[in-house]
Amino acid sequence: MTARRYGLVISDWNMEPMTGFDLLCRVRANPQIETTPFIMVTAESKTENVIAAKKAGVNNYIVKPFNAQTLKAKIEAVFAEKPNSLRPLSKRTPPPRRLAVTAQPGVTRQPAGV
Repeated sequence: MTARRYGLVISDWNMEPMTGFDLLCRVRANPQIETTPFIMVTAESKTENVIAAKKAGVNNYIVKPFNAQTLKAKIEAVFAEKPNSLRPLSKRTPPPRRLAVTAQPGVTRQPAGV
């Protein structure tokens, strides 16, 4: 995948000799291709697989069987994401912290709920 640029990877979870999850992890670990959008396809809707794929940086997840309309919607959703969301969770830039300024000079406080 590094010899040629791809705009999107659609991979099945169950592949041989490498699983789709393994491919996702390798893509996200490679700085040259880590931001390549990635959609995982699977016949299994196990919650732990979805969570693992999300933590590894998958952009979207499709459970089989699906139709062309579902695939189109998932692809459109991926390309509507902000660039930072195309990175693995561990490499995403955290949102800026908000600070509330008090009337006392040099004193700031974190707003409630942040």
